[in-house]
Amino acid sequence: MFFAKNIFLDQTKVAFLDQNKQPFAFAVTRGGDINFGDIYQARVLKKMPKLKAYFLDIGRSESVFLPTAHELEEGQSITVEITSEARPGKTAACRLSPEQKEGLPGLLQKGLIETIGTEIPWDDRYDEVFEQTLHPIAVFADGAEVIFERTMAFWSIDIDSAKSILPLFQINQEAAAVIGKEIIRRNLAGNIIIDFIGKKKRKELTELLDILCSELDKSTIPFQIMGISPMGNVEIRRERRRAALTDTAKGLSAMAYQLFENILKTPSYQLQIDVSPQLYKHLQTDLKNALSLTEAKKGEKLSLTVNTNENAYQIKEKKHG
Repeated sequence: MFFAKNIFLDQTKVAFLDQNKQPFAFAVTRGGDINFGDIYQARVLKKMPKLKAYFLDIGRSESVFLPTAHELEEGQSITVEITSEARPGKTAACRLSPEQKEGLPGLLQKGLIETIGTEIPWDDRYDEVFEQTLHPIAVFADGAEVIFERTMAFWSIDIDSAKSILPLFQINQEAAAVIGKEIIRRNLAGNIIIDFIGKKKRKELTELLDILCSELDKSTIPFQIMGISPMGNVEIRRERRRAALTDTAKGLSAMAYQLFENILKTPSYQLQIDVSPQLYKHLQTDLKNALSLTEAKKGEKLSLTVNTNENAYQIKEKKHG
């Protein structure tokens, strides 16, 4: 397998490439994120008896969730490993680490992106594919579209054939391959429901599932076909590890790194940066190191001001006199 890395400050974007050196998956890790595989020395914050779970303080701005039957006490120090990254409406989850040690630093080990294979230089075309992958619609089959939409409970995948003149079953066949590829590329996980077009015979659905599974088997993340609903929808359960690519690319950390990039692109010095309260807190806690790296590259101490009217940030030159 080939892979390419694009590093900006302490953010690493990785494109995993096939034998033709085309991206089939992406991953992003940042110094300020809680990543899959991270190991932390944590402190028990709150016990949830009915859920048999706990909320933990890992020294970050957000707590993490630990489901376990073990009896723990509030204030107790434990070592945990992140098993699921945060996503909208859900905190990161963890499990007890077999290495229960006292006196460890807050973060014992970063969960690094596995890069087994041959590294090649980053190509700007990978950024184009990355941006396309963030779009909720993938176009295929002479104009047909696969539409990805998330609800609170599952990912919904629909097919729109209105712009294609191909036979419906051929569109479904091509859609099955596209969907398999896009689930991996977008890193979709949890419950996934696919609505193929038209009335599907059992034999046709079996063929579509074979195509879909053939693509999903190219990823090491386990999945299971849960069944076919009475309406003919295919239901899949895919193990959740890393956050979906859309979450990684559009979250608070992503906004902060966009801010850093724009600061470094701005030729002027003595900048005044207005940021939202939420972003300011993030910059002063989880992204403190990345902020320092930006200041070092810029060659000046950045002036940050909390602006409650800002949803994100605004960069402007300081007024003199």
